[in-house]
Amino acid sequence: MSEYISDDDRFWLDTMEDTISIVRMTFSDRALFLMLSGAVFALHQDMLKARGVDMRTTDVPSGVALDTMVPHKPGTFPERVRSTMNALYDIDDTSLDLLQQQRPAQTEQTYQSHAVSARMRSTAARVWLLTTYATVVEALGTKPSLATILNLGVSNMWMMLGAVGADDLRENANFFTGTYFTGVRSKPMNPKHWPYRPEVGELA
Repeated sequence: MSEYISDDDRFWLDTMEDTISIVRMTFSDRALFLMLSGAVFALHQDMLKARGVDMRTTDVPSGVALDTMVPHKPGTFPERVRSTMNALYDIDDTSLDLLQQQRPAQTEQTYQSHAVSARMRSTAARVWLLTTYATVVEALGTKPSLATILNLGVSNMWMMLGAVGADDLRENANFFTGTYFTGVRSKPMNPKHWPYRPEVGELA
């Protein structure tokens, strides 16, 4: 990239670096990584139910084609993608706020459980936020260097997440579904939606 990096681009690069670092660190702990994978999958399923957007396919041509076939969903596809990204921001912010609040009067085990769950929801939101934004930037073609870097990072994250089979994350996904949106709980979930493979742009 050029020597000048806008504040917006810097935000995305910093977010990518921080998120990859968390995913890599979590990857070394099987139990934690299964929890993270469950949080990521549950968020996909809940977002699909809440916003009518499949975060694996947020490129405009595919979305417009889907709208043509299923026109009853509220808002145009670009509007729903913006709504989805705003929702991901909110999930990340809310989860981080929980981590930064003064520690409530509860047992150490309960506190740690809530803190870890909040961190997993925050990271899951960032994984999908980066995945979605990388697709949008690539489709727009206005920032090819940024799109390349983001897509490399997204592929790196999903290569690790893809090491977890759908059957292995069912318990954790069931734990996290319903914690992202009020009144939205995805049961049953569709195991065919896991994992996402950004390097080929389709289901595994």
